[in-house]
Amino acid sequence: MTPKPLAVYDVHEPGWQNLPTRARDRVNDWARSEGLNPEDIYRLETYLIDCPFVRVYAITRDGGGNIILGDDGTSLVTLTPRDAPVSSLPPVNLWKTP
Repeated sequence: MTPKPLAVYDVHEPGWQNLPTRARDRVNDWARSEGLNPEDIYRLETYLIDCPFVRVYAITRDGGGNIILGDDGTSLVTLTPRDAPVSSLPPVNLWKTP
């Protein structure tokens, strides 16, 4: 059983949407530094068990880089969540970003 995540960043949550742009940029910059593409990620869960890792929830793109939509033409097709090791934890105290 996986423990409760230390932090969750979800683009659908009001907490994320209400963050200042600088704070969201800090998380996106951190993700890029860890080899993750924040343009495709809609949710990140951060864990620290034996080492830090994130559970990545992402959308799918075709070979041309276009977002793949579902049969209804509006819903996004998503990848199966995957765990990725990271070398550091994401930024905290995002509301205090200068």
